[in-house]
Amino acid sequence: MQSPDSSVEFDTQQQWLSHVKVGQRFDIQLLDHLKTRCSAELIGYKPGRYLFFKPDDSVPERFFQNGLILVCRFLLEDTVGECLAFKSELLQLLRLPDRLIAISFPDAVQRRGLRLEKRSSLFLPATVRLNIEVLQNARSFNGHLVDVSSSGCRFLFDAEYKGNKVQLAPVLLRVENPKLGDPIAISGEVRNSKVDERGLSIGIQFNEPQYRLEQLVQQAN
Repeated sequence: MQSPDSSVEFDTQQQWLSHVKVGQRFDIQLLDHLKTRCSAELIGYKPGRYLFFKPDDSVPERFFQNGLILVCRFLLEDTVGECLAFKSELLQLLRLPDRLIAISFPDAVQRRGLRLEKRSSLFLPATVRLNIEVLQNARSFNGHLVDVSSSGCRFLFDAEYKGNKVQLAPVLLRVENPKLGDPIAISGEVRNSKVDERGLSIGIQFNEPQYRLEQLVQQAN
């Protein structure tokens, strides 16, 4: 299994493009002394030429200078998790009708593993809410843990959830199961979210290892 510190390069352009879709969220970082970062939505691309993004509104004005060198990253979610990253150059800024940026198409894309351990599949009832230290009287949402390791999990919202995607937010999980004994509350950070045929799910990194959950999975298997 690939370690988080190792990285490999895709052999062909088609390999990494197969993981890219319009609407995908990218983390974009300037290679300057401030290392300014922003989140941006992929609007479109032309292979070998450019990629077009709509950056978040909070991006400072110094970000928008043609010729700046950038590092772009985005996450792949599977059983082990990977981050794809590449260097690029800011080619053009459009200010109207929205702020959009065009960056150069990468010559090479690196892929890097995010987790040391493989997550195990399960379907365990749980609830999630924003960390109450961040938002008072936060509402809890029902769902299930659909994979888990000692360091993180994927939480699938129940079908009736109609909210938006969640990005980079502190959350609290509550898990109840007779084999666990008392219910356990787990604090963590949302690292990504996605919508597929099952619905909306979020990837959560725990603030501390959760060996009781990992033991529960081992018992189930």
